[in-house]
Amino acid sequence: MSQLALPAFASLGTGGIVALKLQNAGAATLQGGVTTFGQVFEMGDLPKGGGLVAQIGGRTVSVQMDVKSTYADGSA
Repeated sequence: MSQLALPAFASLGTGGIVALKLQNAGAATLQGGVTTFGQVFEMGDLPKGGGLVAQIGGRTVSVQMDVKSTYADGSA
């Protein structure tokens, strides 16, 4: 069974507020799957009504957010 390496924070691109790099540490190609993680942002980093995208293989992909709480200014 292949194992995934632990996530490592990667360098941020222009305008980025969080970066996470997942890497297959095994020799075999892995099938597609779902990855979940939690991330806390500082006030104002993710404005009310804002969203996140992921860069996957050079493509920009929309991602799901489940906001658990917000700051007084409405940011997540």
